[in-house]
Amino acid sequence: MRIHNLLFVGVVLALATVPCLATNITFAGFSTAGGVLDLTMVYGASSNTLETGTWSGSTFTPGAVPVQFYYQDVTAPAGLTGNLAALLTIDASTTSAVALAGHSYDQEVFLGTFTITLDSAYDGHAAGTYVLLAGSFGSVNSDLSGTKGSLTFSDSTPPTGDVDFSSDSTFLPFAAGGFQAMFLDLSANTNTTLPANTTSLNLTGTAPNQYFSGFKSSAGGSFVGELTPEPFSFLLLGSGLVGLGLLRRKLR
Repeated sequence: MRIHNLLFVGVVLALATVPCLATNITFAGFSTAGGVLDLTMVYGASSNTLETGTWSGSTFTPGAVPVQFYYQDVTAPAGLTGNLAALLTIDASTTSAVALAGHSYDQEVFLGTFTITLDSAYDGHAAGTYVLLAGSFGSVNSDLSGTKGSLTFSDSTPPTGDVDFSSDSTFLPFAAGGFQAMFLDLSANTNTTLPANTTSLNLTGTAPNQYFSGFKSSAGGSFVGELTPEPFSFLLLGSGLVGLGLLRRKLR
C-alpha cells in the first residue's frame, strides 16, 4: 500500500475515534411486559412512594415485576443481546408535596433505588440474580412531572452520585464521576378511585400540602451514561495519531 494511502487511513481512524473518548449514550432501556401495571404510587403520612409490585384485588404487594430489558449502542456479549426477559424492582419515596397547575403535576426530591435482573440463568447466576443494571438516585434533580396518562420521572447528575449505576455486566465501563441519567415514562395511568376517562389524579390534603392519593401505571425507561472507550478504541486512536504525524512530516 502506498504511503499516502496509509496516511489517509490514519487520518480517518483518528477522526472516527475521537468521539469515543467521552460519550454520553443511551445504553439501556426497558418496556412493560404484556401491558402489566407495574408501578404504583402509594400514599403515606405526608409522603408518596413510587414502587413496583403486584395487585390481587385491592391488595398491593411490593416486589419485582416482569419487563423487557435491552442494551443498546454498546457491544453486549452473547446471551445479553436483544430483548431480555427481566425483573424490575423500584422503590422511591418523597416527602415533597405535589405542585398542581391545572391538570399538570410536579413532585420533586425522590430518594430511591432500582434493580433489573435477568429472569434466566446466566454466567453462573441463577435466574433472577444476575444484575443487568441497578442504581440509586435522588436528593437534587429527581422529579416526577406531567399529566394523567403522561407522567415522566427523571434524575441526572451532577452532582456526582445523584444517579449511580452498577451492573454485573462488566462490559459497561462507566466513567468515574461521569454523567448519568435515568428516565421513566409512566403511561396508561389508572387512578385507583377515579373512572378511566377522567383527566385528573386524586390528591390528598390541602394546597400547598397535597400528595397523590394513589395510582397505578405501566412504565418504560431509558438510561444514559458516560462510558469510557474500550481498549480497541485506544488502539484506533493511536493508529490515527501515527498517521497524522506521518502526514505532517510528509507535508513539510
